[in-house]
Formats: sequence, structure tokens, C-alpha cells
Amino acid sequence: LTLVDTGLPGQERLFADYLGKLGYTLQSVRQIVITHYDLDHVGSAAALKKMSGATVCAHCKDVPYIEERQPRPGIKRVLPLLTAPVYGRLKPVEVDVTLEGDTNLGKLRIIETPGHSPGHICVALGDAFLIGDLLQGGVKEAPGFFIWQRSLARESVKKIARLRPNLLLPGHGEPDIEPEEKLRSLIAAWG
Repeated sequence: LTLVDTGLPGQERLFADYLGKLGYTLQSVRQIVITHYDLDHVGSAAALKKMSGATVCAHCKDVPYIEERQPRPGIKRVLPLLTAPVYGRLKPVEVDVTLEGDTNLGKLRIIETPGHSPGHICVALGDAFLIGDLLQGGVKEAPGFFIWQRSLARESVKKIARLRPNLLLPGHGEPDIEPEEKLRSLIAAWG
């Protein structure tokens, strides 16, 4: 199995329980792909890596933040400190496989989509796209203060639209089935 993103710190038991309901264990997870460095996407990565023995994969531009060798930019620098009393301390995780550009990872297609973070990626299996925080459910942009560089994020959305996904699975909000028209409308609204 491949796990894409790991939720907030301290959620490793939720993953174990859910996998158990599907007939798997954490040891079934062979790789963990991180779409970007945000707390709610990388939070349980260190614990899940330790429990499963999986390799962790992430884009080279986000690796310094994921490994905590560099502070996250903007408001994302303080979010782990503010949320630590509730979710626990964010632990750095060593990235085993550094990704760059558009590439394949087994059957998965990794699509470089910078903007939300410098090394944000989307993960596609066929025409189903796990899009991290590139967009929210309903094909909406995230609030501006959460986006590292809006112009790049918008170019990344256009890139995904050109690939004609049939299913968008965002990190926040409901999935979007047949999102082509919604993507076209969003892009047209930008002018």
C-alpha cells in the first residue's frame, strides 16, 4: 500500500484502525507520499514511518521543511507551536525518496504543482488525482494567507486542468467527480 499524507500529529492510531477495517495493518504500507509540508499533511509521518517501516517520499523543495532543517515560511512557521498543546509536537521525519519534476512512482504519477508550497505535488492514479491543498473541495482556492505563492498555485491548477482529471480528491472538503467544468469556471474567473 501507499499512503498519501499523514494527517495531524498523533493520528497514527486512526490510520491503524482504518487500515484494520480494510483488512490491512500498518506493516502493509510500503511507502508514504507527502504532498507538501503543512502540519496537517505531514503530522503523523514520523510515527507512521516508524510503525510501518515504510519509505517516505516528498518533493525536494519541501524536504528541508518536512525534515525541519528549515523553518516553514509565513504563518506556517508558528502553526505547529500553536497547535502542539492540542495535537502534540510535530516531529520531523527523514525523507527517503526525494522527488523532482513530474515523475512516476510505481503505478502512481507524481505531478509537480508548486504554489501552495514550493514543492507541492499531486498524486494521480489513472484519472483520479489526490491534490493535497492545491484546491479545496468544490474546486475552490485556499485562503490567500495559506498559499505560499498564488501565481504559481494558479499555474499549477491550470496544469491539472489540462490533464483532465475525472476525480479530484482534495486534502480538505468533498471529492469532486467530473470537475472539468468547475475547473474551467475557476480559471475563467481569474481573467
